[in-house]
Amino acid sequence: MMTLNNPKTSRKTLLSVSVMLAAIGFSATASADDDLSNLWKKGKFTVDGRIRFEGVDVDKQIPSDTIKNAKAWTARIRPGFQTGVWNGFSGVVEGEATADLNDSFNSTRNGETGYAAVSDPKNLELNQLNLKYAYSPKFDVTVGRQRINLDNQRFVGGVAWRQNEQTFDAVSLNLNPTKELGLYYAYIDHVNAIFGTEDIKPAFNNAQNGRIDSDSHLLQLKYAPTPLFNAVAYGYLLD
Repeated sequence: MMTLNNPKTSRKTLLSVSVMLAAIGFSATASADDDLSNLWKKGKFTVDGRIRFEGVDVDKQIPSDTIKNAKAWTARIRPGFQTGVWNGFSGVVEGEATADLNDSFNSTRNGETGYAAVSDPKNLELNQLNLKYAYSPKFDVTVGRQRINLDNQRFVGGVAWRQNEQTFDAVSLNLNPTKELGLYYAYIDHVNAIFGTEDIKPAFNNAQNGRIDSDSHLLQLKYAPTPLFNAVAYGYLLD
């Protein structure tokens, strides 16, 4: 999987997004959820956990007799809260904790360089924190730390196989003028990568920091007239 992984040491980006809703031609639908208490009364707690074993056999072609096979036991828990809707507004807050249950592998952070790499370092972080505004069923905007999984996630996605999910500090817009046509745009300011927030005992001299500065633009146009046909045009300007 190709992911956003080009770090920038210093960049401050100010994004100004101006959306002319009148030009879209939609009329805002009056929300039945106009009671502020709906944000928590109709919200829901979420949690998922996973314990996993991953083994890595060192390729005999590698010209090194010092790297041992990896046997990695790791765990993850991801608690969160999804609010209800109030006048089109809703939000998500979600934490994530990962743990190494043994030390017979190189997590890229634990200093066990004698073992093959399994990139699941111990970590504690804020996985999601975002605010969404749905102007209508056809248009919404999300601001903050969020999931972005586009198509088969070849270029942009959460790297779901790893224990620590990759999320993005971004502004994203969804526009669906018809049932068949969808337009998606996102500006990404930071990538919260799978390597975690701790930067201790890096396994490699060029080990990635878990938080990567970015200045990326994603644009996707999707047309799906039937369940059997789906055409996608996209431009991903990844930095």
